[in-house]
Amino acid sequence: MPELTIEPLTKDNIREVVEVVRLSKAELPFERAPTVEEMTAFTFGDSEFHPEGSWLVRSDGRPVAWARALVERNRLSAGLDDAYFELDIVPDARDVGIGETLTARASDYVRARGVGKMRTRAVEPEKWRLDLLSREGFAESYRIFFLVRRGRIELPEAAIPDGVRLVRRPYKDCGDEEMTRIVEAFNDTFQDHFNFAPERPEMFIKYRDSSEDPECFSLAMDGEEIVGLCLSHEDMLYNQENGTKWGWINILGVRPPHRRRGIGRFLLLDGMKWVLERGMDTTYIGVYAKNEKALGMYTSVGFVKDRESMWLEKRLRDPTLTTP
Repeated sequence: MPELTIEPLTKDNIREVVEVVRLSKAELPFERAPTVEEMTAFTFGDSEFHPEGSWLVRSDGRPVAWARALVERNRLSAGLDDAYFELDIVPDARDVGIGETLTARASDYVRARGVGKMRTRAVEPEKWRLDLLSREGFAESYRIFFLVRRGRIELPEAAIPDGVRLVRRPYKDCGDEEMTRIVEAFNDTFQDHFNFAPERPEMFIKYRDSSEDPECFSLAMDGEEIVGLCLSHEDMLYNQENGTKWGWINILGVRPPHRRRGIGRFLLLDGMKWVLERGMDTTYIGVYAKNEKALGMYTSVGFVKDRESMWLEKRLRDPTLTTP
């Protein structure tokens, strides 16, 4: 039997954690491991990260698994009472009890923080993950459809809506103050969406400073107010590793008082145009499976369903009980 050891994430072993994630996700389409810089930004660079909520597993000294549980104040403040559970295991170390051990440790950690649920994500091909999560008491909470538009097909024309002007801002060029304004618009835009919790500007800023992928905001401005936003993304690192030319529409939304003016469709088409201008031949977008209005808009400009992912949750206490 191999000797298993478990240790928290440290700055000395973070490269090994990134390699575990890379091997775990290697067979998945459009999934990539974070860079060391990205992993550092969203762990040690995040005031809410606690090393005791992270675990690196070694088998006879070789890193084979990694997990963490992240309790986020913004989600607790929004009444969601959950923690994010992340787990990756290299293929030859699955189904030997490591996943169960890490899930138990994460559950104990989250309970000790006074939080009532864990949530996590799985994509269609990950049978090992779905089987493990089912055994450990996770159940599907909601589903995301990934839609794709393949080919450099000409985009429909879209006139800019009355009363707004378009501003394109590369993500990397947004200063801290501008990013804070964008995040305020983002939070106002999505406040009425399912399972949403307001984001912290610092997380957008950390991503700006750590990511190597080109991204661009298309902003609909009414005077000096941001009334709608679209974030387009060239998946540069994934493309370099896989010989693809893929881009994404990562964020698309319009603030509530400005909806039903054609702003969302206009921003969507501008974001898609940016992806094509970068030389991409495939564009992806994710959408909540029950959002029929958004699905209709996306299919009207050439997107078709490609695959699905699921968010799952596990209750750690009786939901009728109050937090101690």
